[in-house]
This record gives sequence, C-alpha cells and structure tokens, in this order.
Amino acid sequence: MQVTKPLGNAEYLYHYTSLEAFVSIIESGALWATHIRYLNDTSEQRLAWGLIRERMRSLRGMSDETRNENIEFYCKTLESPPHEDFFIASFSCDGGDRLSQWRGYKADIAIGFDPVQLDTVCANFWEGHREVRIRKVNYVESSATPRSNELIDNQRSGHMVTILGEEGFDVAYTRMWSRFATMMKHQGFKEEEEWRVIIYDDAGRLEPSFSVRNGRMVPYIPLPLGGKLDSVVRRLTIGPGPFKDETLAAVRKLLASHHLQIEACATETPYRGW
Repeated sequence: MQVTKPLGNAEYLYHYTSLEAFVSIIESGALWATHIRYLNDTSEQRLAWGLIRERMRSLRGMSDETRNENIEFYCKTLESPPHEDFFIASFSCDGGDRLSQWRGYKADIAIGFDPVQLDTVCANFWEGHREVRIRKVNYVESSATPRSNELIDNQRSGHMVTILGEEGFDVAYTRMWSRFATMMKHQGFKEEEEWRVIIYDDAGRLEPSFSVRNGRMVPYIPLPLGGKLDSVVRRLTIGPGPFKDETLAAVRKLLASHHLQIEACATETPYRGW
C-alpha cells in the first residue's frame, strides 16, 4: 500500500509514548511493534470476528442454491478463527497534541513520523514470511450496523477472487478475515484517528523480544527505522508536565548528540495532570 501525504489534514503520523521509549527509539533506531493481544483495547479482534460471523449468518437462505451452500461453508469455517501472531505499532493522525491522548496513554512525548518514509521502512522490513503494512483503523459499533456490514461486504467481494485458487482454501479464507479484523476497533477509540503498522507472521517464524509493562510480560518485534532516522522521524511534541521546558531542552541535546535534525517543541495544551 502506498501512503500519500497529507492524510486528511495531517502531515505526520504521531506515536504517543513515554520518554523512556523515546530514548530507546533514538538510541536503537527501532520502533517496538506490540503483539495484538497486549494492546489497550480489550475487544481487539473479538469485536470484528463477532461482526463478521453475524454478517455471514445474515446472508443465509439466499435464493441461489450454490451461493447459499457457499455461505454455509463460510459460516462453518469462521467458527474457529486461527491463532495468528500480529504485531502492531500505533499512530494517530491527530496533529500530535491531543489532550485525550496525553491523558489516556500517560504519554510524555508525541513522535511525528513521515508517512511516506514510514511506508518505505515497512517495505524494507518485508522479506519472506514477514509482511508489513500500514493500515487505517475503521471504528465500529459493538453490534452490526450498515457501516460495519458495508466494510465486511467490501472485503468479501474485493478479496474473494484472490484466494479462490489457493490450496487450503479454508486456511486462506480465515487468514483473510483475521487480517481484516486487525483494522477494526470499537468506536470508543474513534478520537484517536489511528493508523497502524501491522507485522503479519502467518508462519509463526518471528521470534519476539519481551518487555515487562505494568507487571506483565509483553511480546514485541523491533521494527528498524533505517540508517537515517531523521528522514523518518520529523517532529517531536513534549507533552504536558511540570518539567516540559527542561524536557524539551534535554531532548534537543539528545538529538544533537546523535546528529539528528528533528523539529522539537512543547505542547500548547495548558493541562496540569501531575
């Protein structure tokens, strides 16, 4: 997928994170993509799978006998979703200074990525069993709506032909929907305007690293950002806090020590959350 600028009215995709994670990104030149089951949305994939099954069941009883038999087969196939590993790095197309993001993620800094260069990073990481894509998240209700049905119908009609010739149709079919499910979230997160870098590991060959976050082990995959970090990372916004001016000065020193030309500023949001 080629990503073009601007995305809506935004020039960059922003990754809200802690100062510790930011320093790690600068020093390692890599971004962490977290396993999908460890993200903050407790309905990840489950919501989408429920809507997919509901939509397919609603198509039963079609007048065309052959198509109806296919629907029955599809419904049966979708009863047991495959266990697949997806690793996600999340970004927001929100301008990089939204109060709900600072509060919701307890973030210290928003890192602005050039979406075209980020797309190149994904292409460079994609080799063999490692497929990486940038995708926009679709927000849906907890139950079926015309909007969710439209998304599912478009996926069903647009991608069916590409898997009809594959061996193991049932595997290819469930994999298609499993990937589709990574791009749907509950509407309660809509304000985030999320885009995702998604690493697909269909063959289960990737060996994740592990970190400890909030008392639990979290698997992740480092995504190398390439040799010229400041061609990918273009802007930094320091979040609200009692030491934001001191933090900004320290961030600029860190950038200078690594010879990086990245714009850095402090938030204009007058929030006292400490």
